[in-house]
Amino acid sequence: MTAGELLQRHNIRLEGVEQDLKRLPAQGPFLALCNQVLEGHSALLLMELLARGGRTGRVMGWRPPPEGLPSDRWLYLGSPLQPGFQKQFYKTLKKELAKGHALGLVLHFRGLGLREGSGRRFLDRLAKALLKAKVPIVPVHFQVDGPALFRSRLGPQLARLSGQELVVRARIGSPIPPEEQEKFSPRVFRRYLQSKIFSLGTPLEVRSFFQ
Repeated sequence: MTAGELLQRHNIRLEGVEQDLKRLPAQGPFLALCNQVLEGHSALLLMELLARGGRTGRVMGWRPPPEGLPSDRWLYLGSPLQPGFQKQFYKTLKKELAKGHALGLVLHFRGLGLREGSGRRFLDRLAKALLKAKVPIVPVHFQVDGPALFRSRLGPQLARLSGQELVVRARIGSPIPPEEQEKFSPRVFRRYLQSKIFSLGTPLEVRSFFQ
């Protein structure tokens, strides 16, 4: 079963700007980085977006793959709380990118449910690993339409119960090349990535704030 079919089963429809898909590199390795929406479904949305752009890469997830999804499309990272996670994450990232794959990663900017302070430190360490990987990073922003309750983690269940379709809108930014990334420290790069993702679809140009 494809990511698109699984989303359809959960009454989730992905919409995007056709022109945005051209920002996904047609060949070579890159990492698509998105914000978390509809907990547990963001990775499927990212996988479907990559497929629409002609790249059938793998998505790295913090949980085991959803039921029905081929395991070879999903790269289970394990718990970020486990010892040595940062080093293992970097090794996994480099191994996959060396194959020329497109990869997807969902970032929960509240620190994957960790306490605020430890969550920021974890994201800073993650940003350090991304900088070290030296690969183009494509920012992606997902936004769920509808009432606040449908935008929560209960959204897919409520949509199924009510028969209402959930619409998720996607925007894709231009790739951030390694040459641009190396100008940042990990902490500033974490904030830069977050700003790039959440500014997509707005006239705001965040690069000027990070000179």
